[in-house]
Amino acid sequence: MKARSTGELIAALDGRRVKYLPFWGHHPRPDGEIGASCLSQWWPPTDPRIEDPVRWEGLNLLGFALMEAREVLRS
Repeated sequence: MKARSTGELIAALDGRRVKYLPFWGHHPRPDGEIGASCLSQWWPPTDPRIEDPVRWEGLNLLGFALMEAREVLRS
């Protein structure tokens, strides 16, 4: 689904409910397990390669999303 406006998104959902994942804070849980707070943009990086684009082997999903958004806005 590619909705380009709030109206298109509402129409595409067709009355279905959207499930949200609320989270607060950016600290590990007291029991040491990873919880929803790890989705926070302030969660500390755990891999030193994250800071070095040359060594990072992961996908740059945010970069791809921003490139796609720019293309939509330009057209």
